[in-house]
Amino acid sequence: KFRQLRDIRLDDAGWRDTHTERVLPFTPLTSSGWQDFPALNDLMPWGSPGIKANRSWVCSPSAETLRRRWARLVREADPADKSALFKETRDRDLSSRREPLPGLPNRPRTVGNETDTHPELARVSLRSFDRQWLIADNRVLDRPRPDLWAADQPDQLFLNQQSSHEIDSGPAAVATHLIPDTHHFNGRGGRVMPLLHPDGSPNLPAGLLSHLSRSTGTGPVSAADLAAYIVAVTAHSAFTEHFAEELLTPGV
Repeated sequence: KFRQLRDIRLDDAGWRDTHTERVLPFTPLTSSGWQDFPALNDLMPWGSPGIKANRSWVCSPSAETLRRRWARLVREADPADKSALFKETRDRDLSSRREPLPGLPNRPRTVGNETDTHPELARVSLRSFDRQWLIADNRVLDRPRPDLWAADQPDQLFLNQQSSHEIDSGPAAVATHLIPDTHHFNGRGGRVMPLLHPDGSPNLPAGLLSHLSRSTGTGPVSAADLAAYIVAVTAHSAFTEHFAEELLTPGV
């Protein structure tokens, strides 16, 4: 390594151009034409991190386990023990009052004064292949992402890509019909892109579907068709292996 560094010259042939956009990492441009194609963020402009609870006890493969945990927390009489069970943070503590998550009932009491031992539970996608139950209560989730809850609907599909770190194996994008955790993609963050807005309209640029319908000549192209195409192209290891150098810059 040090020998190579000594041999580097400002005018030698080993240098490569890098990205000119300020927001992109300091990685080299590739010769594949990758930059000429629309990014997934361009196709699905609205994106968000996933749910970030910042306390592990609110999630479990077992709904009954969560009910027992919640009941124990509610019934705990000692304030210090209740605080330890809750795991208070800067954003949520036993005295926090929060608006209910969209579509879920209001719980006006603080957790410290709660008497209802029956929590609201929802299925979420903790990791790409790990669906679990979550206590769906804004009082116990530090970053609940209300917009994602508002967008949860029968035909919804959440696509997810690694937007912060390079990837070198596995799928370049994953999809789920459940609201994803912030580390859903591969345990290191990611960007969730809902197929539909909360009002049911496609999370796509205006005119894109009509353009695709005309240009492909295959008839009407729906938002679900486009999502299926994106997943078919990117959600497998062959795509990641083929574009290994391009994916040194996070994002598809």
